[in-house]
Amino acid sequence: MAQRSAACLVALSSLLRAAAAPHDTRTRFEAAISAADQTYATTTGDTKRSITLLDSLVADARSGGDSALVLLAVSARGRQLAGVGEAARAETDLRAALRLSSAARDTLLQCKALRWLGLAIATQSRIAESASYYTELLRLSLARKDRLYEGYGYFGLAYVDLCGGNTEAARRGYERAIAIFRELGRTRDELYVLVGMGRLLGEVGDLEAARRCFLTIVERGRQVGALQPQVEALNNLALLEQTIGDPGLALQHFREAYGLSRATSNTDDMIMARINITSALTQLGHFDAAVAVLDSALQVCRDQHYVEKEAWVLDYFADLRRQQGRPREAEGLYRAALALGGAVPPPVQETTVLGLVESMGDSVAALATLRQHAARLRPFLASGRADLFECEEGILLQRLRRHAQALRLLLAADRVARRTGAITDRLRPLVHAAECWRALGRPDSALIALRGAEQVWETQRGLPRDPQWRELRGTLARQFYGSMAELLLAYPPELPPQARTRRAFDALQKFKARSLLERMTGPGLAAGHVPLPEQLSIRTLAQVQDAVLGDGELLLDFFVSTDASFLFAVTRSECRAIRLVDGPALETAVALARDLWATAPPERAPAEQEPLRQAGVALARMLLGEVSDLVRASRRVIVAPDGPLNLVAFGALPAPRMGSSGSASATRSAALEVASPVSLLRDRELWSVPSATVLAQLRARPMGAAGDVHGHNAPAVPPAPDRIFACALGATAAGRALPGAVGEVRWLARRYRGVDLALDDFSRGGQALVEALPGHRVVHLATHTVVDDQRPWNSGLFLGSTRGGAVDAYLRASEIAELRLSADLCVLSGCESAGGRVLSGEGVQGLCGAFLSAGVPAVLATLWPVDDRSTARIVREFYCALGRGGSAAEALRRAQLTVATDPRTSHPFFWAGFVLTGDGMAHVRLARRVPPAAPACVAGAALVAIVALARARRRRRARRNARDRVLASAPLRRATLSDAGATEIRP
Repeated sequence: MAQRSAACLVALSSLLRAAAAPHDTRTRFEAAISAADQTYATTTGDTKRSITLLDSLVADARSGGDSALVLLAVSARGRQLAGVGEAARAETDLRAALRLSSAARDTLLQCKALRWLGLAIATQSRIAESASYYTELLRLSLARKDRLYEGYGYFGLAYVDLCGGNTEAARRGYERAIAIFRELGRTRDELYVLVGMGRLLGEVGDLEAARRCFLTIVERGRQVGALQPQVEALNNLALLEQTIGDPGLALQHFREAYGLSRATSNTDDMIMARINITSALTQLGHFDAAVAVLDSALQVCRDQHYVEKEAWVLDYFADLRRQQGRPREAEGLYRAALALGGAVPPPVQETTVLGLVESMGDSVAALATLRQHAARLRPFLASGRADLFECEEGILLQRLRRHAQALRLLLAADRVARRTGAITDRLRPLVHAAECWRALGRPDSALIALRGAEQVWETQRGLPRDPQWRELRGTLARQFYGSMAELLLAYPPELPPQARTRRAFDALQKFKARSLLERMTGPGLAAGHVPLPEQLSIRTLAQVQDAVLGDGELLLDFFVSTDASFLFAVTRSECRAIRLVDGPALETAVALARDLWATAPPERAPAEQEPLRQAGVALARMLLGEVSDLVRASRRVIVAPDGPLNLVAFGALPAPRMGSSGSASATRSAALEVASPVSLLRDRELWSVPSATVLAQLRARPMGAAGDVHGHNAPAVPPAPDRIFACALGATAAGRALPGAVGEVRWLARRYRGVDLALDDFSRGGQALVEALPGHRVVHLATHTVVDDQRPWNSGLFLGSTRGGAVDAYLRASEIAELRLSADLCVLSGCESAGGRVLSGEGVQGLCGAFLSAGVPAVLATLWPVDDRSTARIVREFYCALGRGGSAAEALRRAQLTVATDPRTSHPFFWAGFVLTGDGMAHVRLARRVPPAAPACVAGAALVAIVALARARRRRRARRNARDRVLASAPLRRATLSDAGATEIRP
């Protein structure tokens, strides 16, 4: 490749010298341009040198005043600039080429200019303008009967339709372009079109077809030596895997694309590949590695003077620093990107400005910065993009308490979004407009805005495939549902308090059920307008009280957001709504208590018990102080946690004590004391559920029949009786040993009948495990669990390594949720946080929710890595209690009490991390295994007993006969003996 490049450059240099000679001819000039094009085609990495040589050609042509030669030169340079992504410079050249070719009536050069000008405009996000150039290209090519440029016209218009969301028109355009390029034998062009088709398939939710399309491009590209289409296909394939939730596989494909970019020496592609690799590393939580890659990309940009790409790298670098909680450093990087000036396209500057403003916080300076850059950039942006500035300005004004000004901008942004059909752009202005209405004393208008936001959120049945938008959508929903609940609890005041409580509870159930569905299915798996499954239809408070809860049961349903957090304490006869402390204070208390619970205690350190007690009391006051009377009166407590409360080991909280007066007010304000480290568990069963709706679904499900939250009508497979699937892997993904895992499952096999052991790793991947699960009532998985709080559907089970350890095999939560299992209980005894990324417990709950989605009514997991020996003890006690006929909740309670009442393991670290999620009343029948020697032992014992009994009878008969003979011969002596005896035993 390097030799060919050198030869091409030598030839080009000689032709340039000839072109610069006084007797220059058009033929030689055209040959020089062809040589430049050949240099670009054979070794794309020399584009800088190729474009530099074309700069000389343009200068020579203009100095000679020959418009025909200027046309040839600027057309060639514009094509190359557009091809490497320098859209702004390319646009200038291509507009000049279009003007000159139109004046010369050269329709072929017009077609060439239109093709690349459409691309340059589209690259700058001016899609509607780009469509006009592709339409003109199609008209001209049809008039010329030029099939090649007709194909380019259909290709360009299909891309425009795809950007506009018109997928059917895009599909027709891509199919026409593919047919034309196939007819002409233009394989390379066909592969480029197939890249677009793959993106389309991903947009409509046919992810498997999109994956096959990209893999086909890679394979055919290898066959014909087309490297660039392979690079694009691999990048899109990686983005697809990243969206589905497999950043590890995405990273692999990104690195393959980077390797091909290096093979072509394409600096532009190598920079973009580094940016893509960084995104996967960030998603995996490898921030230091991501920073190192970005540093190298930034250095290349500066060395090669890639100003536009340098801005992209700086923007992404700033985003990374902001994610790491370093806003000041992020602000400096955003400003450095903006300082690069006009060479950076307006869309890139726009995203940089929005990132800068967010990093500056809610300040007057941020507002001034936004206005300054918005005024400069607005003329260069499409209307839909420019309106984002108005929305952001309105949000800043609302946060600065300038509500009237903010409201005007936010309502205007919503009107624009409705007019353009951009439904995803309506959520934010509606949410913040509601806050403005509340501040202005208009709760009725605030409720209308929040209902509108709720409708937008519910309308988006197709789950967002972009992880960032998905996360933003969930955050916004939590915010507006919290505001809605607060309004409903207070407004309208003429409604009775209990009626307002019911309305608030019912509203929050919509959020909790929909969020659970998204957690279960993951992004992209429910694409399209998928109705809410019947089994997850929202349960109202009346339905929960009448048909779900039993006597003596208390449901503690929590909702946590930044601005408003609530507890709904529900029994069959009462629902009490409690306003909790705001999210940040609650999160701090949870973090402190969890750190103390989850940290193994040092030996012989009694002084450390006091901080533990104080943290537990403080958190219990926050969560249970107002409902202490309901807790004490309950036999079963069912907790529906939310946000950071997913991390709370409720069994470790102290039980509330009655106030001295016994009144309700005294009870609710009573202090909480720790009478025992397990006092909350001592008198009641305790378990968690994702939501009241899920609890209703589980209790309506016949035991032993697979649940179905996906709307399938296929009959469930009944479980084989007394079957247990027990899997143990000997190491974590990092190679750390799990010595207790194998012993755990071997104990199960020794004690119970019907245990199927799996002690080998599932290096074939998750499918091997899936194939082994059907037909078992209990699934026991003692394997490493990877927990991802940011993307709960990406949490999963580590099953081993494939291909010599090159790829880790996981069974993801999103895959588990799609299964139909017949088990009634799943035990995950090897749960472990993923490198400290457990921040809210959403990842742990995402994995439990996935098993619930697959039809398992009860899942036992751990909130933190628990001591190996105490884990084994709790597991054994748990199964023993199950075997005696106890429910899952009662069995866990007895197991935890056994460990907690042992002075050696009384610290919550050893027992409190075990949590049961689902229906705590689930039962399984375990059949004890009879040891092989047991029948012989029983028979032997019976024989020994019979012999002993016969001997005892003979001895008693002999003693009786001897006594009778004595009594018959000496009656007076009997009396004497009797008297003597009586005298001896008296006092």
